[in-house]
This record gives sequence, structure tokens and C-alpha cells, in this order.
Amino acid sequence: MPDHQITIGNVELISLNDGMPIRSPMMPFPDTAIEQWREFPGLVDSNDQVRSRYGTVAVRSGGKLIIVDTGLQADDGTLLNDMKAKGESIL
Repeated sequence: MPDHQITIGNVELISLNDGMPIRSPMMPFPDTAIEQWREFPGLVDSNDQVRSRYGTVAVRSGGKLIIVDTGLQADDGTLLNDMKAKGESIL
């Protein structure tokens, strides 16, 4: 089984990626300060930016495919390409 999917009973879950934007950590967490983020050097780069992952899950069960998505999309929105690469299609 590929590392992007798991089957539990008769339900298959497929992890999908809809982009990995690079941005200020204060965008999603406006009540924080950059000093707080710098305490975790593995999270911020030398420009005080973080790389986020917009994850989506496809749920296959009973012959249906359901996409569970946050509605967020990075500029490089890759959901449809990632679905195609993993053999999934909504058409």
C-alpha cells in the first residue's frame, strides 16, 4: 500500500497536497510575535518565514469518492495534479 493512503475497514483514506506556501507565521497566527517562532529554529527559515502544507483528504467508501478540503489554496495549488499523480480522479 502506498504511503499516502490507508484502509480502515471498508474506508480508504488518501492524503493529498494542495500546495506548500511560504509565508510569515503571523499570517495564520496574528497574536504571536516572531520572537516566539524563533525559539523553534526548525520552523522558521533565515527570512522568518514558515513553509505550510495545505492538506486534503480523499475518502473512498461505498463506491464514492469524497474530498475533504479546507478551502485554502496556495498560489501553487496542486490538488488536482496531486490527485492525478496518485491515481485519483474526480471526473
